[in-house]
Amino acid sequence: TETEVLLLAALQESHKSNEYLTNRNIALQAGNLLNEAYCAKAKGALQFQEEKKKKKKRQGTLPDGLPCVLTGDRFYEERVNFEKERRAEEREKENRKDLRAEWKAAKEKWQQAEDTRKALKERETAKYEEALAVWKAANEGQG
Repeated sequence: TETEVLLLAALQESHKSNEYLTNRNIALQAGNLLNEAYCAKAKGALQFQEEKKKKKKRQGTLPDGLPCVLTGDRFYEERVNFEKERRAEEREKENRKDLRAEWKAAKEKWQQAEDTRKALKERETAKYEEALAVWKAANEGQG
């Protein structure tokens, strides 16, 4: 009947609307997950950047930007600690530089050994191919 047709059309329209809303909900949730991942990554990068800035700021005469008497015990201790940290960082930097140089030298030595090994392998392969060709030529006459 006419009422059934109208009801079926309304039902189909309702199903389409429901399906559209479901798909839209899934798309929004996926976008939300991507935004959360991006925000977490950006937060970590920002935190790292702020810590790096904070380290650079401490290079002045007064540590932590504290206004204090230059002869105060706390200032003196902070300054001594700062100098120790700076020297330790310089030593670490030099150590990394030395390690990098050692690594480069070891890599060059390995590369030379590898080149020698490859050349030897090529010579041995050429000898083998030559011997194989001679053997095949000798065996063709017998077979």
